[in-house]
Amino acid sequence: RSANDSASDVAIYRARAHGFLPKAPIKKEAVREVLVPIWLKRFPRFENNMKKKTMRTTPIEDMEGEVVIAMEDLTPCIEDIDHFATLYDENLEDKWNIIWEKLHALKGDLLIMPSHATLIEAIRLITSLRGPVPPNKFYEKWQSIKSLLQSYQIASLEGKLGNSQ
Repeated sequence: RSANDSASDVAIYRARAHGFLPKAPIKKEAVREVLVPIWLKRFPRFENNMKKKTMRTTPIEDMEGEVVIAMEDLTPCIEDIDHFATLYDENLEDKWNIIWEKLHALKGDLLIMPSHATLIEAIRLITSLRGPVPPNKFYEKWQSIKSLLQSYQIASLEGKLGNSQ
C-alpha cells in the first residue's frame, strides 16, 4: 500500500479486496465501527440475521471467541465459481482472472475456518489451480473441490466434525 491512501489507491483497494483499513491509527473504541461495515458487506447474511434476531445453525464465534465462517456464507462464491466452471475453454480463459480472484477469496475464507483435513485438502487443490491460465480439466478439478466442501458441510450438519489435521 502507498503511504497516503489517495483516492485512486482507495479505489484500487475497494476493487481488489473485501475491504481495507486506513493507515491512520484507529482508536480502540472505534474498531468495531470501522470493522462491522466491512464485515457486513462481505457477509450480508449476518446483518439479515441480526435484523431478524434468528438463531444461527452455526455459531458466529467458536468456544475460544474466535470469529468463524459458516459454510452457508461461502455459498454465493461457490455458486459463482460453479457458473464459471461450465464455460467453454476460450470463455474460461477470458474470465480466468475473475475466477482466480473468487478462488483466492474462497481459499482465504477456508483458511480462517477451524482446521480440518477436508478443508486442508480443498485449500491444497485451490492452490494447485494458480497460474496465468486455467489448468487443464478445470471443471473436474473444481468438482473435486466442491465435493470436499459439500462433504465438510454434511459432516458439520451431522455433528461429525472433529478438528483433524
